[in-house]
Amino acid sequence: MADRHQNIASIQDIGATYEGREMKIIKIGNKQNGGTTKQVIWIDAGIHAREWIAPATLIYIVNKLLTEYSTDATVEGLVDSYDWYILPVANPDGYEFSHAGDRLWRKTRRPTRNWWCIGADPNRNFDFHWGETGVSADPCSNTYPGEHAFSEKCTTNMKNAILAIRSRLRNALRT
Repeated sequence: MADRHQNIASIQDIGATYEGREMKIIKIGNKQNGGTTKQVIWIDAGIHAREWIAPATLIYIVNKLLTEYSTDATVEGLVDSYDWYILPVANPDGYEFSHAGDRLWRKTRRPTRNWWCIGADPNRNFDFHWGETGVSADPCSNTYPGEHAFSEKCTTNMKNAILAIRSRLRNALRT
């Protein structure tokens, strides 16, 4: 999609996952209208691997922003006013495993201290009130937050990408 709309879209690699999958964001914004000074809206989806509709919904939004830019004044205004940083799949390893292995898988795929328990809940792996409530210390649990905040490569990649734009960040959304 970005190749067909190079005037307003580009792809950025924000790092690799535990299993080596590249995490890519699509950046959408009118490069001639503010460049790197515009405020940023960050949207990510698919942090829980089994929630397949979230990445599909975000791809739909990307498609609307790109294909309706030149035909819809509202879309044009949004793209001209903000830089959109969009991460369609925030947990690529888990997402792939939910397609190829266990349909209801939701966690990452990095081994834990218990060899038979894999992954952490990436939504609970951020450092804001890490491990305080709604979590389990059991690595086999779906609510296991990981060994420590940002123990998972996918959340570290997201953190680093967001910190790089934090001075311009207007809003962050998760679908």
